[in-house]
Amino acid sequence: MRFRYQNATNLKERARTMLMGNYTVCVESVLVFEAIRFVLLSGLSLLVQILLTRFAGLQSGTGYVIFAAVYWVVLVLLGAFINMMLSGLALICLKISGGLPISISDLLQGYQTGPERTFKISLGISIPQSLAILPFQLLLEYWMDVPSKELIPWLVVSGIVGFALAVFFSLSLGMGFFLMHDFPNLSAGETLRETWRRMKGHKTRLLILELSFVPLMILCLLSFGVGYLWVYPLMEESIALFYLDMMNPQPVSDHWERTV
Repeated sequence: MRFRYQNATNLKERARTMLMGNYTVCVESVLVFEAIRFVLLSGLSLLVQILLTRFAGLQSGTGYVIFAAVYWVVLVLLGAFINMMLSGLALICLKISGGLPISISDLLQGYQTGPERTFKISLGISIPQSLAILPFQLLLEYWMDVPSKELIPWLVVSGIVGFALAVFFSLSLGMGFFLMHDFPNLSAGETLRETWRRMKGHKTRLLILELSFVPLMILCLLSFGVGYLWVYPLMEESIALFYLDMMNPQPVSDHWERTV
């Protein structure tokens, strides 16, 4: 049995239609998410600056290496905690797709229902992407301290490979929060393995869908980021529809394929 899937254009058109009447809650959700992320990450950055200022031993040598490692771990954990709100955004988009009422409180659903499971899923999505770009970040930081032409090729290679791997992991695990809501009985590990399995053969389609938003994101820069509040919900709802289409594709007969 072969299946027919919707293309990026159809998914985006359906998302626009479904968002009518729901944009207010979606924009509010994006604002809350970005505000909380900004406050928490800014607070961590401020704490790091204070520690580096007060403790000279953390600025070089072994102290700096240990401090940098701890900072990376804390940053990944904090990022996973913040991204638990993405499970709430996924829930909002799934509700919109199903014609169900939504509210701003849905954004925090991941902290209220099964928070440990949500955090583990968020961590499982974040860690592979963070590890993929870690070599490039380390090389870049070293190069900024000790500029060297010999390091530039390694920077380029590590950047390209790291970015490619990060995109691969993002595409492979990106449906984790949607699956989390669809299959509440699965553990965090089972959810991540299931999304990895189900995304086989669909990563290119998802990549094309996400790349189709690049022109709109560029236009958002011209509006000083204001347009992002409208584009981001459209992108998330399109991805939610992609997920539903992937899980419930339309069967296509061999006869239909030969004659159409």
